[in-house]
Amino acid sequence: MGGRTRPFRGESQTLLTLHLLAVEYGCRPHELLGEPDLPAWVALEFDLAAFREGIEEKQAAERRAGVKGKTAKMLRGLKVR
Repeated sequence: MGGRTRPFRGESQTLLTLHLLAVEYGCRPHELLGEPDLPAWVALEFDLAAFREGIEEKQAAERRAGVKGKTAKMLRGLKVR
């Protein structure tokens, strides 16, 4: 990530899991932690870290598949059995 600090480094799999669950359930990742008293800035940083992991994983999956652009968009609509 080009010089940016990553506040939750080392927890990428956990962040990715929380990102995917949040997308599935339509909420923010920090809401899945069950900590209602988090300061707003901590919640935002946590959500951004989870979002970053989700985006990075999506891009990595597209690279692994060797596809970009229109082909990648078509693949996103397919379901894996």
